[in-house]
Amino acid sequence: MGIFQQSERRQYDRWLDHSGCVVAVNGRIARLKDFSARGAKVEYASTIAPGTAVVLDLPWGKKVRGSVVANGLDELRLKFDYEIERPI
Repeated sequence: MGIFQQSERRQYDRWLDHSGCVVAVNGRIARLKDFSARGAKVEYASTIAPGTAVVLDLPWGKKVRGSVVANGLDELRLKFDYEIERPI
């Protein structure tokens, strides 16, 4: 099931417009690398286990529920629970 979720998330175009913006993951500071309608990649100084539910606070005031798909060195990959619209 995890592989299907990653494939679904990856089929969307990545938006780089807000790359580098400060965001929050579960209330802790992070930095947006890229995102799409169904997921995001963020720089994050801590580790959160794959499958963990998170809330991503975006810089324009939108909160998005999702879960961690993968983590790496100072990086999280998130899958949103629902599709979001591209910000203007």
